[in-house]
Amino acid sequence: MAYQVKKSYLRIITVIIGFISYGLYILQNTDTQTFTLSELGKYIFLVVPVLILLEIIGSIIFDIFNNTDKKKERPKSMDEFDRQIEYKSVRNFMISFLIGLFTSFLLMWLSASVFTIFVVLFITFHISGIILQLSYIRYYNHGV
Repeated sequence: MAYQVKKSYLRIITVIIGFISYGLYILQNTDTQTFTLSELGKYIFLVVPVLILLEIIGSIIFDIFNNTDKKKERPKSMDEFDRQIEYKSVRNFMISFLIGLFTSFLLMWLSASVFTIFVVLFITFHISGIILQLSYIRYYNHGV
């Protein structure tokens, strides 16, 4: 299995762990009836550092297991094939994220609650991250 595919599997796991843990934290610490815009801003502001921290921990664990398992190192540079895969995967990520973003805009227009809009954005962000990694896996295994 290629280095990039293993890395994508690890990132899928970290996105799922981040989604579940941070989602449970939000659901336990908020009241859905009195959810305000300041709470929305606080939770959106905190999701980025949480995911960055999980990504760092996941990368450290991946490097430890990858180096002890096969003694393979990370590729030093990207070739044209890697760039095409990255561009197409990011394209898939952006399309899925924009669909969710416009869905949340539609909900704002329909006067949905702030909590509903937050949940749509939260789920969209994590599903888009999973789509990004699944696109990497698909393109590395089956070609562009």
